Amino acid sequence: WVDDEDGVTATAWNAWEAHADYDGLLDFRGLQAKAWGTMKVDGEVLVRLRERRIIPGIVPLQLQLLEIDWLDTDRNEVRGSNEVIDGIEYNARGERAAYYLFDRHPGDVGLQTAQRESQRVPADEIVHLFNPARPGQQAGISALASVIATTRDLQVYEDAEQARKNLEARMGAI
Repeated sequence: WVDDEDGVTATAWNAWEAHADYDGLLDFRGLQAKAWGTMKVDGEVLVRLRERRIIPGIVPLQLQLLEIDWLDTDRNEVRGSNEVIDGIEYNARGERAAYYLFDRHPGDVGLQTAQRESQRVPADEIVHLFNPARPGQQAGISALASVIATTRDLQVYEDAEQARKNLEARMGAI
């Protein structure tokens, strides 16, 4: 940004930066690091823009980082002229109109877990961070995607090898 002569912009930024996290755990730089790390592992992360006045004089905006699990990817439907695909609503022009998010993380344990219903959140309140590797890509791909199949195959091999050794030991006893 271009700072003004009095340093008002820098002062306002520094004041906001310390309170940027909706959950109150990190500053803005911490949020950036957490978003980058989550994006590398999951392939994508959602940032929800929350209007919230916390301290007078500070910009009333906080950022809430959400794992992609918060997105209701089972929601696929037509809503008027819009279409919902994997929890993301697109308008007739193919632009993102909304995201369908759960009010709690799907992995949370609690009494209301079974009653979970996703809510429509306008797209202008969501920043969907991912690295589109090809044109038209709508979601991210984990940096670990290339090793997941190999790791699974290695686990299957290790299980088979363990079973073989177990069988050999039993046969030796007979």
